[in-house]
Amino acid sequence: MIYRVYSCLTRNRPYVGIPIAQIEQKGIHFLIQLFLPGLSWMISPQEVLAKGKAISKTTDGIYQLRASGGYKIVLPRRYAEEIRNNEYMTFGGSCKKDFHSTQPGFEAMLEGLREDRLVIDAVHKLVQNLGVILPSMIDEANFSITKWFGDKEDEWRTFKLNDAAVDIVARIVTRATIGIDFARNEEWIRISRDHAVSTFISSVILHQVPALLRPVLVWIIPECRKLRKQVADSKRLLAPKVRAIEEGLRDGRKRPATANVFTWLMDVAKGRHINFVLAQMSISEASIHSTSEMLTRMIIQCCKTPELVNDLREEIARVLEEEGGWSKAAPYKMKLLDSFMREISRHQPMGIAGMLRDVRRDVKLSNGVVLPAGGLVMVEDDGVVDPDVNPHPETFDARRYLHLRQQPNGEARHQFVTTSPDNLLFGLGNNQCPGRQFASNEIKIMFSFMLLRYDWRFPPGFVLPSPVYFESRVAAPITMVQCRRRQEAKDLLKVKIAA
Repeated sequence: MIYRVYSCLTRNRPYVGIPIAQIEQKGIHFLIQLFLPGLSWMISPQEVLAKGKAISKTTDGIYQLRASGGYKIVLPRRYAEEIRNNEYMTFGGSCKKDFHSTQPGFEAMLEGLREDRLVIDAVHKLVQNLGVILPSMIDEANFSITKWFGDKEDEWRTFKLNDAAVDIVARIVTRATIGIDFARNEEWIRISRDHAVSTFISSVILHQVPALLRPVLVWIIPECRKLRKQVADSKRLLAPKVRAIEEGLRDGRKRPATANVFTWLMDVAKGRHINFVLAQMSISEASIHSTSEMLTRMIIQCCKTPELVNDLREEIARVLEEEGGWSKAAPYKMKLLDSFMREISRHQPMGIAGMLRDVRRDVKLSNGVVLPAGGLVMVEDDGVVDPDVNPHPETFDARRYLHLRQQPNGEARHQFVTTSPDNLLFGLGNNQCPGRQFASNEIKIMFSFMLLRYDWRFPPGFVLPSPVYFESRVAAPITMVQCRRRQEAKDLLKVKIAA
């Protein structure tokens, strides 16, 4: 009944002929579901997917569910390869629908989803310049991590881990893309930290009101007003830098040689219009929270399994010693660390479905099922728990992918950044994450500083809370950790940086 009433009011109707996976909530959640029909998928996604598997035997495992942004068709993992590069199924289109990209305040999201792929091309340029920006990333990691965790030995300090991780990542991303002046600008860092969260909250709220009212309510809802202010403040802060660049272009002056997002955008534009502010906001929006979540989980895992810490420290120290510091090759040579990261992404996946796609015209699958034009589609990311793919999937094995890389043809197939239907962390096909190599290097740098310089533990008596589900899985924001400056290897990360 709830779903029928909501559909009539919003025109958000299920797809014909595809079974619907839904679970009825009880108590307070039942009341919330009256106003938030996608609640089950938000807070109980595993139960919804289990229900979907149970009811879809006559449709070859294909079913639909009600998400916060409307009904979505779920495909079994075996269809990942079939749709990965389908020209009539786009990732950008699904994000535009999910995040109201045409509404005021969501301009950064829209900029990142441009069909001419300007921002994506700029991110590819960033990845090509990893060796150039590496010294800046190292310097900012040193600054921001010391700022948060201190430099006093024999003193345990207590933190909300996620707060620290988000701030550190925001500063390093900013340093790599704009420069030190903005990485140390507290107002800019606050906007960079908050904008993605405000975008998500605003989009969820707007999805709960009839589409006809959204253009009006977007001006009234407090979180949407906050979103617009973040865009306006970003334009104000970046205005002098952008004005200098644009004046230089008009006057025919030589472009600055500095490696940053502005020069990369100019390098790849080739006649395409550049909005420097929105492009930078888009890159920050896409890169900060997923990276900080990964860093958070890595520190939590070290607190849960401290027996892994010494081996990780030994590998990091050995690689830096062999390379004479942080060289471009150093992150690649940290293969145990890489395996540790990929195993965390497998054992504690951020999402349980991926490869979001908007169907631009009817697509007929190999089994005869037709995905309707205008439909939203995603693929189950259950390869991470499939024992045929990962033996003993319930066991956390930090060396799982290290061993797999040592097998014939395994080197390229089992790295953290490798995309595969069996692990959809970075997507698949034409829409896979273009900045995953940058994210991998950034994570390894931050984690190396944190592990070599500090000991980590949970506060005495602290009970680790369960992860939080809200259309994705994240470590509980209230997770607390303690750190203490180590006496060993104090100068190890201060060696000469190899470019």
